[in-house]
Amino acid sequence: MKTKLLLLALLAAGTLCAADDPLAAVRTALAQNQLDAADAALAPLVAAPNPDSQAWFYLSQVRSRQHRTKEAIDLAEKAVAAQPDRADFQSNLGIILGQRAGEVSFMQQALLAGRMLGAFKKSVALDPNHIPGLIGLARYYMNAPAIAGGSRDKAEEYAREVGKRVPQLGTLELAGIAEHFGDHPRALELFAQASAADPKNPRLLESLGRINEKLQHPAEARGFYEKALALDPSLAGAKAALERLAAAKS
Repeated sequence: MKTKLLLLALLAAGTLCAADDPLAAVRTALAQNQLDAADAALAPLVAAPNPDSQAWFYLSQVRSRQHRTKEAIDLAEKAVAAQPDRADFQSNLGIILGQRAGEVSFMQQALLAGRMLGAFKKSVALDPNHIPGLIGLARYYMNAPAIAGGSRDKAEEYAREVGKRVPQLGTLELAGIAEHFGDHPRALELFAQASAADPKNPRLLESLGRINEKLQHPAEARGFYEKALALDPSLAGAKAALERLAAAKS
């Protein structure tokens, strides 16, 4: 009887928590990438007379993952308009604008670039420790052409700011920047540093394989790809790389 009463109490507590936080189910669905479930949970929330700005925020992420970026931007902008002082709302808008930039023409990218940069800058102005905003700025300056302010120095400046707060993330950002700018020896050094801190991470081993391949060290590259696949056999990039290396050897 006591066990049954305890279970009933726990179920009642869970129901109350869900009622107190209607977005809890949305966060759970997003964490598990269950987009249909998140969509269904958000539908009544955004249809309410005065929707919670967080409902727009989360729905923008659902639309982003569904590659419906135009809708995602509109929703992210609604969230920002409702609460412009939320750093996470600003960086979310910047991230989705960046996604959209990868889908449009060069001329359209130029129009999106300023809005994206502004959103990331605003997020960091609101919260200097906001990691998504700092990463967004690092990647903006890494990928933008010089005419739009692109700069390795600026990208690394923000990557180092990330590293002051989360060292492993900062190392990975610096490694990505070095690789982007063709500085493969430096990229190898940084990916090796990151892998030493997380030796069972198959994607870091795959990255070490990729950089060694770019440095024309096929034996070392093969070894890292094989280690990566031993940990995660689903890594398509590592599989393709081993086939490529085998073809080059024959």
